[in-house]
Amino acid sequence: METIIGLGSAGCNITTKFAQYPQYKTVCIDTEDRSYENFIKINRQNSHEDYEANYTELDLSGVSGNATLILGGSGLISGAALRILEQLKDHYPDVIYIKPDVDVITEKARMRDRLSRQVLQHYARSGAIQRVYLIDNLKVEEIIGDIPIKKFWDKINEFIASTVHMTNVFKNSVPEMSTFSTIPATSRISTFGLTDVETGEDKLFYDLQYARERLYYYAISQKMLTTEAGLFKKIVNQVKSKSKEKTRASYGIYPTKYEDNYVYTVHHATMVQDEIIS
Repeated sequence: METIIGLGSAGCNITTKFAQYPQYKTVCIDTEDRSYENFIKINRQNSHEDYEANYTELDLSGVSGNATLILGGSGLISGAALRILEQLKDHYPDVIYIKPDVDVITEKARMRDRLSRQVLQHYARSGAIQRVYLIDNLKVEEIIGDIPIKKFWDKINEFIASTVHMTNVFKNSVPEMSTFSTIPATSRISTFGLTDVETGEDKLFYDLQYARERLYYYAISQKMLTTEAGLFKKIVNQVKSKSKEKTRASYGIYPTKYEDNYVYTVHHATMVQDEIIS
């Protein structure tokens, strides 16, 4: 069983959405309990730096299997992320990093976001963590479309969690056909997305540049797999169009009981995104 760990309100609000799936255990780390299912309290600090400097090891004995830490970096509490990841090193942690709308936060919050995003990417490149998945809330909002105010964050958080979950389901399922191979060890900076099954248009959760690997999970109804004679050629041509110099695209085709068809995609890059050059 994989453990999903949320840090701070942004991370915890997404993490709680995974509780509906039996494949995960969820844990929320925050300064106060907001009716989380499994809550670990961290002492409130006055600054981003203090969360790291004054960190006391948390009781993470309940974490089982591989771990994924979800957080947004603009909040003060993200200063504890590296110390938590150090505690999780035996659980081969991934990180899902949520980038906020930087136009509506303070300059100090923007600085924390940039710093956290950069450091976590370098951690991934060094192998200190398995992978960092970057998600931009604005990109997710664009994909979903207009959302009523009262349902805004609930819809965005649910959409992120369901996409990550379905991608995990297919990664751990046997496809009807596949061209997947081992992802290069250097490609550790990633994002999720959806692809239009008709047009092949990718809608990514982050504007990931210089992707080296593009994986496409085609979730196709059993009926269409049985009756649609030209489907295989269409899929192959779509995926071929995604391959470019230094970029490999591959696919897996999975049968489903749903009437509609879906394509989930995960892109992997080696280069640090939006790197700050001083």
